[in-house]
Amino acid sequence: MPAGSGNALEGEEIYAEKCATCHGDFGDSNEVFSPIVLGNITEEDIQTGRVSALTDPSVVRTTFMKVATLSTIWDYINRAMPWNAPKSLAVDEVYSLVA
Repeated sequence: MPAGSGNALEGEEIYAEKCATCHGDFGDSNEVFSPIVLGNITEEDIQTGRVSALTDPSVVRTTFMKVATLSTIWDYINRAMPWNAPKSLAVDEVYSLVA
């Protein structure tokens, strides 16, 4: 991984500015691209640490559900996002988005 750093607060600002148009405010939009996160997480899921909807075969699989490691997510965002300007994010922006 390249040297760099970021945090979730910075990532939230970057996401709102550069990502939400396609992925929705919470990453659960299914209008332009498939959702990157599951939008139907319940309070019980938060308490147990398990998302019960994932056992339902009718649930649409999200981007993050298909990726095994954070380094793969980092690499994909770094190379391909935003889709209309690939490789335009700074290393620290990518770290912040992953956070």
